[in-house]
Amino acid sequence: MNDDLRQLCASEFAVHIDELYSARRIETFSDGPDWIEAPVVGLFHPIGDEGAAAALNELSRRALAWQARFAVDGPPWAQPLPVSWDKLCKLSRIGEVTEAGVFASDFNNGRLEMAANFASSLFNCKWDPEHPSFRRFMRGMMASRDTPARLRDNPELRKAHRQKNSIV
Repeated sequence: MNDDLRQLCASEFAVHIDELYSARRIETFSDGPDWIEAPVVGLFHPIGDEGAAAALNELSRRALAWQARFAVDGPPWAQPLPVSWDKLCKLSRIGEVTEAGVFASDFNNGRLEMAANFASSLFNCKWDPEHPSFRRFMRGMMASRDTPARLRDNPELRKAHRQKNSIV
């Protein structure tokens, strides 16, 4: 019963955040001095909009909880888990720049891109506590045909994927 209630609350929260975005009460950038930035997630809400402020406070709390969980469960090379909009936007481009040859593939080695995909997935699901762990997420990505070949066929990632206790 508690799991059902937790899942329902998480789902309703996600719907609420989506409604605030679509009503333009939460923004990814400031439209001017009438907007306040939520310090953890780096999103903005209008001054006086208590509903949007409360939603961003909850989103920030969830992001910090995931960051603490990742500090224990995540790989040491990916610490700390990025939680702000700006950091996630920068990280999300790592696959593009690696593919374009800006980063040598041995520099990225797929790990940073995998961590960026994980953090983006968490952000997109509003830091849902039920989101899969990094290890489980990575295993799913390695098995998916939608994952770019540079990751799926990466020998180092494949080796880590097969090792039982590896976090990559």
